[in-house]
This record gives sequence, C-alpha cells and structure tokens, in this order.
Amino acid sequence: MEGPTTLEFSFVITSPRVRKGQFVKVKGESGFVLGSVSEITRANRYFERAESVAEYERSSPMTDSFPTADWEYVVANVRVHGVFEGESISRSTFPVAPGSRVLEAEETLLKKFLSLDDNGLNIGNLQHHTLSARLSMGKLFQKHLAILAMSGSGKSYLMSVLIEEMLERKPENGRMSIVVLDSHGEYTGFRQTQYGKDTEIVSAKKFRIAFSRVTPQMLREWSPEMSSAQVRELAPIMESLRREKKDKHEPYSLEDLIGRVESEMADKKRDNVKRPLIAWLAELSSLRLFSAADFPKLQDAVAPGRLTVIDLSEIENQRKKQILVSYLCRRLFKMRKKEKIPPFLLVVEEAHNYAPEKVERSRALAKSPIITIAREGRKFGACLCLISQRPVQLATTALSQCVTPDTLVTRYDGYLAPISDMAHSWAQSEVMTYDAERQSRMERTPSAYLAKNPKLDGSTVFELSTSGGRRIRATDNHPFWVEGKGWVSAYAIETSDRVAVRPLQEFDFELNGEERMLLSEDDIRPPAPVRRHEIIHKLRSLGLLPLTTSSPKLPILARLMGHIYGDGTLHPPYLASNGQWLHRITFTGKEEELEQIKKDLARLGFPNDQKIQHQFRASTTNFIEFGPHSIKGVSTCFKVGFCALWFLLKELGAPLGDKSNQPALIPKWLMSSPRHIKREFIAAYLGSECSSIRFKKRWAEALNIPFCKSQPLGQAGILFASQIQMLLKDFEIGTSCFSRPYCRRSDGSSSTQFVIQIKAERSNIIRFSRRVGYRYSPSKEANSLRGLAFLEYIDSMTAKKQEVLAAVQSMDGSITASHSAQIGVQTETARSWRSRNITKARLCPTDHLPSFEKWLAQNCGGLGDGLIWEKISSKILTLADDVRDLTIPDTHCFFANGFLTHNC
Repeated sequence: MEGPTTLEFSFVITSPRVRKGQFVKVKGESGFVLGSVSEITRANRYFERAESVAEYERSSPMTDSFPTADWEYVVANVRVHGVFEGESISRSTFPVAPGSRVLEAEETLLKKFLSLDDNGLNIGNLQHHTLSARLSMGKLFQKHLAILAMSGSGKSYLMSVLIEEMLERKPENGRMSIVVLDSHGEYTGFRQTQYGKDTEIVSAKKFRIAFSRVTPQMLREWSPEMSSAQVRELAPIMESLRREKKDKHEPYSLEDLIGRVESEMADKKRDNVKRPLIAWLAELSSLRLFSAADFPKLQDAVAPGRLTVIDLSEIENQRKKQILVSYLCRRLFKMRKKEKIPPFLLVVEEAHNYAPEKVERSRALAKSPIITIAREGRKFGACLCLISQRPVQLATTALSQCVTPDTLVTRYDGYLAPISDMAHSWAQSEVMTYDAERQSRMERTPSAYLAKNPKLDGSTVFELSTSGGRRIRATDNHPFWVEGKGWVSAYAIETSDRVAVRPLQEFDFELNGEERMLLSEDDIRPPAPVRRHEIIHKLRSLGLLPLTTSSPKLPILARLMGHIYGDGTLHPPYLASNGQWLHRITFTGKEEELEQIKKDLARLGFPNDQKIQHQFRASTTNFIEFGPHSIKGVSTCFKVGFCALWFLLKELGAPLGDKSNQPALIPKWLMSSPRHIKREFIAAYLGSECSSIRFKKRWAEALNIPFCKSQPLGQAGILFASQIQMLLKDFEIGTSCFSRPYCRRSDGSSSTQFVIQIKAERSNIIRFSRRVGYRYSPSKEANSLRGLAFLEYIDSMTAKKQEVLAAVQSMDGSITASHSAQIGVQTETARSWRSRNITKARLCPTDHLPSFEKWLAQNCGGLGDGLIWEKISSKILTLADDVRDLTIPDTHCFFANGFLTHNC
C-alpha cells in the first residue's frame, strides 16, 4: 500500500500558488516536517485512456458531454528534509498522517533550515518565496567554495554578485580582501562601476616576481625537467649569492644567478649539469616575469573591503600563467600565515587549467600551492573559491569529501580497517585503489588524512544503501563511481543509479592463544662458507628476526610459502663456476601474478628488478589412462638470489626442489598458526593449484585442487591432502579427496595424482569465496568475487521465495486470486504448495533467474578486477559529527565499505 513515508509524501494541490521547488511544512508527531516539492503531476480521470477519448470525440468534444473540469486534479510530490523540534532539526523517523494539512513554510522556519543571516550576502530571493537568500559569509567561506557548472550558466555572474555584496559590507560586519585570478578579463569591469574606488586591476603583463624570493624548490617546480642533483648544485650557489647581495643591500636578479652558475661551474667535468641548468634558467628569463622587486606590492593591494583583479587574459604563454598563479598563491598564503595581510578570498577562474586532475607536472605548475591553500588555508583565514566548467578535470584534492569514522577501508591485501584506526598509521598503510581507465586494481600509500566535523562547515551527511545490503554514510559532496555518469556526489546520486562496489570478504585477525616464537637468531645456522652474521644482520634489519606469530611481515611470508608449495621452487644450493654457492628461488605464473609477488618481496625488504622470463617448453607425458601426450606452452617466471630470504624460508619449512619426489608436508607451526596466517598460506597455494570458480548456467561446479606424488610417496600424498583439507575445514569449507594413477616417468616409475575437491554446494562456495579465495592470481580472485556476488544474489532470491512460501502456508481458508496477488505468486503455484505441504523454497526454471554469464553481462559491464554494479536502494539524510577521508595519489580513489569512492 502506498502512502506517506519518512522520505516523501504527496498531497492534492488546491492553491494555484504551489510550484515545483517550493518549501512546505506539515504537522508531525514531534514537530513540523519540512519538505520541498520535487514534482507536480496534473491528471484527469476522463482523459486517462487515449483510445476512449478518441472514440468519444469523433462525434463531439469530451468537454461537451462530460463534466471533465470537475474530475481534474493536481498532485505534488514532496521530498522530506527533516523535522523541526523546537530550535533544532533532525531526520524524519515517522511518516506524517494521511489527510494532514500541508502549509507553505514560513520565513522564520526557512531561515533556520537554510542557515540564512540577516547580515549575510544577498544573492536574490528564494524561488517561489519572498525570502531574501542572505548567505552567512562566515559559513560560506568557513570551508572553501567551488562554483561548478557548464559554460554560460552564470558562474562568473554569481561570483560577481558575491563580490558586490562583500564590497558593500559595513566594516563592523566584517570585510575580507578579495583577489581574483581572471583568465578572461570578465572582472575588469568593476573598475568602471560604483565599486571602482575599491578595485585595482593589475595586468598580468606588468606583474613581476622579486627573484630574491624564489627558492631552488620553486625553480624545480617551474622547471620539472630539473633533477634533484641539479637542485642540490643550485642551492648553495643561490644561498651564497643571496648573502653577498644582502650584505651590499642590493637585490639580485635571475641574470646574476645565470652568471654565477657559469663561473662556479666552469669545470668541464660538470658540463653535463651546467648546460641544461643554464638552459632552463635562460628559458625562465625569457618569460620576462622576474625583477628586483614584486609588482604590485601585495601588502598594499590586499586590504579589507578591497578587490584586486589579476587580469591574465593578455598572456598567451600558458607556462607563464602557471608560474604567475603558482607564485601568487604561495606568496599570499605565506604572508597570511605571518599575518602580514588580512584574511582574504582567492578566486580562481578556470581552475581546471591551474589545478588539473591528471596531467603531467609541466602543465600543472600551480596545482601544488592551490591544493596547499585548499588543505590548510581555512585555519589561517586564507579562503579559496574555485570556478570551473569542467569539474571532472579539476583536481579533487582541492575539494573536501568525507565518510564517517566507522567506515571500513579495504587494504591492499583485501583486509578491512576502520578509517578511524588509520589516523596515526595512514602514512605507513597501503590501501587498495582502482584505475578506472585500465579497469585494474592497484595499491597506494595515502598522502594525507583528513578529519573534521561536518556541522562546522555546513556539510550534510547522507546514508546510501544498495540492493546488495551495503551501507555507507558520507558527506553530500563525497563522490562515488556511478554507471554511465562517472564520479557523482552523494547529494546528486539518485535511487535509480548503480554504483561500483567490490564484494566484501570475511577476513579476520583473530589470534589463537599467546604470541609464539617461530624463529630466533639461533635457528639460522647456514653452513660454511656462507657468512652467518651477514644473514642475521640482514634479517634483523628488515624486522624478520626474531619472527613470532604476531610479526607484521609473517602474512607475506605465509603467502610466499603457499606459492612455493604450488608453482614456486626453493632450489637446493649449488656451486657456480666462480666458486660461489648460489641460493635461488623461482616464482612461476602469469605476468600479473608475478607482479604481485614482486610487490610482496619489496614489502619484505627485497626489492628486485629481475626481468620476467618467457620460455617455450615442450614435453611428452605418458599418461597411464590416455597414453603419451605432447604438452607445449610458454613458461613465465623470474628468479631471485636473496640468500637471507632463502635461509629464512628454508628454516620455516619450505620444501627444496621437486615437491613430487619428497613428502613436502606443511610445517607444524603453519598448521597451528592464527587464522589469518593460515588463510594467506592456503589462498596463495590455491592461487597456483586450484581451478577457477565455474558455473553451469546458475549452478556452481566443484573446485579441483590437484597435485602429484611419486608412487612410493603415496602415504605422504594422503597426509598432505589431509593437511589441506584441515586448513579448509578451519574456515568451514567442505571437501572430498580421491586419487588415481597419473603417469609413467622416464625412469620407469609412476606417479599418483591426488585431487581435493571443494564441494559444489552454494553455501560452501560462498564460504570459500568470502573466507579464503585466491592469492597471487588476479583473474581467479576477480572471478571469485563476482561468483560470490552472483551466489549471494541467488541466495537473496531464494530467501524472498521462502518468505512468499511462508505467507502461503500461513493463510487461512482457501487461496483466492486476490490473496495470491497480494503476496506476489500465481494462484495455481500457491495452491500447489499448499496441497503438497511444501515448506522449503527451491528455485526452478519458472523463476527466470539469469545464468552466470548473463548476470555478468548485466552487472559488470565496464568494470574490471571483480567489481560489480549495485543499485542504490535508498538515500536518506542522517547525522554525524565526525567524518574522515584519505588522499590517494595517482588514482585518487579507494574502497569504503565496498563502495568505490573518491578521495579528498
């Protein structure tokens, strides 16, 4: 039954003054419910069926035969904003009563809701109301402002109105200085208006930078090709020149620096540094932007109630514009921090040109100082307004978007961490991110962490829910990746939108008992001539000795152990031709798998640049069942010779050489480790040896984990299989196992293949995908995540059918068509369930559920790495007094509660 809800309601319009966008109120249980008209529908019962109207009007108009005017009605749909209880507003928790009278919201109520200020900036009247929209200057600029709209929509006009209002303010109400970076000369007209006496127009052609204020770091920003070594060479030269000129009370110029570089670097051995350095300095000099003193003097130009317009329209050289804007932003902020100038508002027109999202450094020279003001300016009274017609191209780090502290952030390894727990460790953390262009997962360390109270800057907070049961609370300007639209703020997301999500897995860090010692320095005893003290020192310096069950790097070691038990090899040491003993480790797999292993080696402290080798291999296997069979393919691997890592893995129990010719049992310490260590080991092993999740239409198949042992080691094979099964049983994953003769070897012996099967029951495959999954196999992992989402969808459909079945069985009396229609089932089906006393719902062909392939096509288009689209099922206003955010370099996004969200 449709009726009022906590989010919306409808009413019949009786007044001709009601319009879309108008604010209305209704008396609720605890106060007045405030809302705005979101849509108006006009209807007439006589004109509902077009074919009937056409038939009647063949003879005469409908209005002549029927009282059509009496049956016309207009209905307004209202979006609920909140409930006023006294002086405070809260979200609606109970719908208004049907039949309640709807009234126009009065001015006093709207002033409170919109936080209007009688002494604020007047930007016009509120549409469909007589109330002046006077924005509080404090709240407007307490956080930075962005005016984003398409070309010709009035962005500059709105900014001009705000500037006029600020210039008209009385000193006792508080005034700011305004500096406008005018790309097209749109604000120069202020000089010819009544505000001319408070306006100064500075042509960028006349703007000059005092070179004595320029630092080596600034020169490097303005000449991105300059290397760190060249900056180190330049710094002492600039410092000595500055001191020399300061003693003589003389300014120094860029030409002085070029001359000093030529004289002090006259040695021909330094030509490779000097020549490009002088070339870059000469290029800067050709811009004619530097002089002995600043012009204009910013201390004189920046004053309360004064407008300074920097007219950039006459400069065509984009690099010159970028340097000028970069210096101006940096200089203004530095002077404000030292309180040499009053609080100011910096307006940047065409901001996407100066702080672009993804371009090379040479085209974004002003980006860094703009972002610095965006992050730190508010606490010093340096306010920022960015104006752009291309918000997608504007650096999102210049804007602020946040989520609540309980939000779970997906780390690089898939584990979840509350964003509040990262407050003091974000600089050492690695989070999972996503490259939308490449449709691939990446890992990045955050470059910044943000915490704030949204109430202080006027932000509203929304709670978004999806059809898959995910929820997240985020500020209104926090963007999410929306199908067909790209990045869309929480405020603009609609319930018809689908957002990108990553299915969440149930990984935990529960410890079993007390911390246990696994390896100490006494356990590492390499034979001569290996230098034991060097091995010990290396492992100790990397935090790998002593090694305990709570060591931070133990999960990575467990993953590497899992790969070595699978496709990797810890080779026995061998003597090289130069007389040195070599200790090699080979990692084998697809290129994307090997790249993940390389990253793990770097996390341990063993970075390597070994090239991945591709070798064509051909062999003949004499299968006992099928006979000889030729096998050809390309083997992809890389090898490392980290002696310290080799001995560490050996002492942890990694098998040496061919695993089919030795028992290669899993070490006891691993079998009794905490769950997350077991999970890392088994997931990496399955990444090498387990088949990928597959479906026949919508039914999952069993997963096979095969391995071979030589015939004499059959008992060891049984024991190893039972160890794998025990590890999986810890995660409540059901398995079975069988063995069969496999092949005859060239020496006449034979081998046995053991196959562990993960049972195909839907609940079993869900537990496997949620709790274990795969490591070092991105393709299998992505397929597992999507398979998990598909099976959860099937589960939800089954649960809904079970609810319908329960409703049928609870009915009294005979089942009629109206009864079955109410609960959403066909009458014959309901009667069949009743007659056969069916109590458990089962899916059948009549349910018309899609196959896995069809479901993928419907829900994964344009996404990679296991991501799926989920529909927004609800969006409600909520309350929060603490929100957090991360800044992620390069990709600028991360996963929060499974949602793909943009950073601040």
